[in-house]
Amino acid sequence: MADTTELVYFTARGYAEVTRFALTVAGIQYTENDLKKREDYVALEPELPFGQVPLLRMDGLNIVQSGAVVRHVARKGKLYGDTDLEMTRIDMLYEGTRDFGTPFGRMVWMPEDQVRTEILQKTFPRYLPAFEKLLGGDGAQFLVGSRMSLADIGLMEVLLATVDYFGEEQFAGFPKIQHFYKFMLADDRVKKYVEHVRMPKNTPEIVANVKAILSHNY
Repeated sequence: MADTTELVYFTARGYAEVTRFALTVAGIQYTENDLKKREDYVALEPELPFGQVPLLRMDGLNIVQSGAVVRHVARKGKLYGDTDLEMTRIDMLYEGTRDFGTPFGRMVWMPEDQVRTEILQKTFPRYLPAFEKLLGGDGAQFLVGSRMSLADIGLMEVLLATVDYFGEEQFAGFPKIQHFYKFMLADDRVKKYVEHVRMPKNTPEIVANVKAILSHNY
């Protein structure tokens, strides 16, 4: 019997969202076992070396730490380039997308107006021009190489969040980003993720449930 792949997280966006995206694009069948209550987390805790999810059960391994989780999926799903140089460039650009997306992660934990101001005044002016420059010319469709990689998935995740919170008009003046966004949305794998897999924006109820599961004092 083939090993099954299982993703353990919350019923929420967060550190597992990019892994959901990568699994979908890679065509890897998986089940998601979301933590629903405090007891679920307590029962799972012995499997979590750092007390954190996501946890990916795949290839007989229990993989934690969101970066390690998504990179394992990327390697298995041929989303990590063909050469050492491509892999290094994918890593570099993927980490840039994580920096780009960091303020969006704070959107649910801090007053939204405060975070929106930071994104509009600091994040967009820094990262939209950077990725506009990094996206190739001469007909290149992807950040690295000739096929979709983890770098593209990382960027698209942040662009989707940008549209959710600020609208597509934020891409005005960035024609390569506009083209990339539309090109990615036209891909059937990305379309499947957006329409059938991607979690909705976190609500106060979702955030409260996650806090209760973790018993954090915020």
